[in-house]
Amino acid sequence: MSWSRRQALVLLAGALVPAGCGFRPMLADRPGAAGRGGASGALAGIYVHSVTYSKEEDARFGQEIRNALIDRLGLPDQPTYGLTLVGSLIRRSSGITKRDRTTRYTMSASITFQLRALDRAGVQPPKPLLSGTETSWAAYDVIGSPFANEMNERDAVSRTAEQIADQLYTRLGAYFSQAPAPAGRVL
Repeated sequence: MSWSRRQALVLLAGALVPAGCGFRPMLADRPGAAGRGGASGALAGIYVHSVTYSKEEDARFGQEIRNALIDRLGLPDQPTYGLTLVGSLIRRSSGITKRDRTTRYTMSASITFQLRALDRAGVQPPKPLLSGTETSWAAYDVIGSPFANEMNERDAVSRTAEQIADQLYTRLGAYFSQAPAPAGRVL
């Protein structure tokens, strides 16, 4: 058997292995999973509420995470689900000189979320369909310029928000790829 035929055979076998083990794309349309449209249809029906945060200085993080989620999920005309978020952002100095000056900060961010089905009036039932916490962290350097320090901190906030939005989108997609349609509303 020639080398190219062996390569073709290996590639064909490699392509068939995921199909044989039940692999399916998470966002594939599958009627029955989360109603019509599958996970992608259910994700498009999520309304992201404003983020509640523990400290006023975390407001920017709350807005960044909400915007990142809206970029991924969109803004539904008739939401089927409501996503409530509570954010927390902690900054710690992680690099200190001999003269007790901070040269680096580590930022730890977390979002606690609850996903609830909405009824026809847009009211959320008391029991969430899915809840949990997603976390991320980023670090940034402190240099001599106050403007550069502010930009470094904003960039770290944006990075943590994007990472958490990706994690949350994946978690919601995994839930909807296996979940039945909600009883309270027809999709």
